[in-house]
Amino acid sequence: MKFEGQYAPVIKAVRNAVFTIEQNIDAGKDLDGEGPAATHILVKQDGKYVATGRMLNDGHIGRLAVLKASRDKSPGTKIILAFVEEARKRRLKFVYLGAQVHAA
Repeated sequence: MKFEGQYAPVIKAVRNAVFTIEQNIDAGKDLDGEGPAATHILVKQDGKYVATGRMLNDGHIGRLAVLKASRDKSPGTKIILAFVEEARKRRLKFVYLGAQVHAA
């Protein structure tokens, strides 16, 4: 899924809730301009979007954000596994994850 279109506001809302509000990260750092070229995943649970992540064309997985109430339901794991499968389809030699120290 691309960053533009109907899902862009949902992706931004999840990332804003996690990065800007919860972690007090400057919103300008989150919106780095890489979004439009990346592949994005959204996870929906119980009728709500609860997690998102992106993978750049070089296999870099990042901007993984899971709403606090859903962290015990493993949506982050689902995102990583989906990106690994996407990387296989694209025949990427590797993927790598950018993570905050406390999240690693």
